[in-house]
Amino acid sequence: MELKVLQNNEISGDAYDAMPYASYPYPETNPLLLQGLAGLYGLNPASPSKARILEIGCAEGMNIIGMAALFPHAECVGIDMSARQIETAKRHAATLALTNVKLEAISLSDIPQRWGQFDYIIAHGMLSWVAPSIQEKLMEMCGQRLAPQGVAYISFNALPGWHMVRMVRDMMLFHAEGAPSPEAKAACARDILQRITAMTGQRGTAYSTFLQSEQDTIKNKPDAYLLHDHLEENNHAFYLNDFVKLANAHGLAYVADTDLTTQGKVNPPPEILPLLSATQDRVRQEQYIDFITSRRFRSALVCRVDAPPRTEIPLEILRHMHVLSHFKVDAGQNGAKVLNVPGKLAMNASDADMAALIEQLDKKSGQSMPLAPFIDALPIAGQKAFMEKVMMLMFAGGFTLLQEPMQHCSALSQRPVAFPLARYQASVQEWAMSQRMEVRPLNMMERAALCNMDGYHDLVQIVEAVKPYAPGKSESDIAALLPELMQKLARDGLVAG
Repeated sequence: MELKVLQNNEISGDAYDAMPYASYPYPETNPLLLQGLAGLYGLNPASPSKARILEIGCAEGMNIIGMAALFPHAECVGIDMSARQIETAKRHAATLALTNVKLEAISLSDIPQRWGQFDYIIAHGMLSWVAPSIQEKLMEMCGQRLAPQGVAYISFNALPGWHMVRMVRDMMLFHAEGAPSPEAKAACARDILQRITAMTGQRGTAYSTFLQSEQDTIKNKPDAYLLHDHLEENNHAFYLNDFVKLANAHGLAYVADTDLTTQGKVNPPPEILPLLSATQDRVRQEQYIDFITSRRFRSALVCRVDAPPRTEIPLEILRHMHVLSHFKVDAGQNGAKVLNVPGKLAMNASDADMAALIEQLDKKSGQSMPLAPFIDALPIAGQKAFMEKVMMLMFAGGFTLLQEPMQHCSALSQRPVAFPLARYQASVQEWAMSQRMEVRPLNMMERAALCNMDGYHDLVQIVEAVKPYAPGKSESDIAALLPELMQKLARDGLVAG
């Protein structure tokens, strides 16, 4: 397969036609993860393998197309108001010969009744960026179109954290007023933020520190991100409490945030405990946590109010779940193993049972395993305490629990086959979606290898294909590097067989 650059069609239209938004898969929207989270709270949505999935605001389709590629027997639908972006999405789907995905340039109001209900509805990066009337329409549609046990993922800018970001947005909009083009608007916005950050930097105040942080965040982002995330005409943020009220008004119940660490169940500040214990209302408890953390973004899961979620997760449900680990196992001082989730938590290996579970999962290269056999192998007297620790680590961000396994091929055949979507993406860009719906950056050698992992080329032929992208390396060097390179692609979920 030839490596090339995919060009967009030039189609005029609204702001997203003029400046299309970069389209990526969002692993937090993976229906396997949403199904697992829903199951913890007593819901039983359809298996993603045969579900009906709708994405609202799908842009160029990389998220919904990724789901269609992962679940070939699911029925996937993506809609977006931008005809230009939908045209690009259709081209991707046609190239991949996906027959289980429908892509339409229509509004929420134009969704035909014949499309029926959906098991999973995804609205990532939409609620905060549309007018209040469209926000109401989105929630109304979810209330009407969710299957009885279905769930909707809705992300939004959150308060109080977005109060500070809004200040930056206001100064950028002020300075960019009258800019003649989207590119000029983005340039003006970057210019004023850079100037004010530089002028305040020497003061060492909380204000200057915040501005520097925003400058660092924005400077490497593309113009489309800046224009649509920060400078879009509509940009509304919500307190969690107000979002839940909006959902309730349209027959929807709040299940949980997809990031369970937001619930503050692990090591909350002692000062907040009286506030948390004064109410059994989980939404109020999470709102207090948001006040403390100055939360600025949320990814909420909602369901129909006539299928209400339970408020507490029973320990025994763990026996029916599969566990996915986010821990890395590293060697510490004196050869002792260190178990850590980068940027979130670390623990030593003194708890032998938990360390054994994490080490088993570490060897599975990002795949899940059922919990029941591991729990049942423990002494009966210790099973409850072990499950409590699993639950605690789940709320701390160390584990994800699933109703169904998350698996991918981790072994290479003599004529290896790449995950078809990853193989296609490797031919046109510098990243590919893994079978965990994660973005995997690719170097040129990896792209060349994936493009030739088609079931027809053997390892010798793949070496030949990679050679032009490894200047200065001999054929024997490439042959020595290739097995490790390809094994890493397999571990990262880019190989189908």
